Amino acid sequence: MDVRRHHLIEEAKAELDVAYEEVKRVENKLIALERDYGLKIAEAERRNGKEMPAKIEALVSARDAEKISIDVSTAYMIEKAALERFSIITAAFSTVCVHADSDAAADTLEAIVFRPGELKALGKKVKNAVRDFADGLRAYTTIEASVENDQKVRKSWAVIEDSLRGFGRAI
Repeated sequence: MDVRRHHLIEEAKAELDVAYEEVKRVENKLIALERDYGLKIAEAERRNGKEMPAKIEALVSARDAEKISIDVSTAYMIEKAALERFSIITAAFSTVCVHADSDAAADTLEAIVFRPGELKALGKKVKNAVRDFADGLRAYTTIEASVENDQKVRKSWAVIEDSLRGFGRAI
């Protein structure tokens, strides 16, 4: 049996990679800022003039203002959301691939993706989306990597993701 990978998981991985690179860029910017201001403060201390405390205070204030402008917390939130999305998509794909049939995969998927009580609160539309996702992914990976199977996977996953966001999940 020829098994194909679905692009949705690759896209989620690419989002995670981009988010990771942004966090790395922002953290490196903060490190460089600390280093640069550390050198400026050391130079002010070396000069040891009577204006040194005021100069250092001005440098520390300038450094702190620049730090605030580097929005590291947003980068961390984006990375966390990308990581959670990638994790849940990976778990969903693994679940479908591990089970022998779509019904068993969908049952397990419901338990993995949703917290207790969530799926019941959402109703039949989301439950059907979970079944469609399992059917579509199984068909895509084992029968035919067709546009129709791809769309079935994507549409059903969009319903699942929207429902998770409705519960406040950052994915």
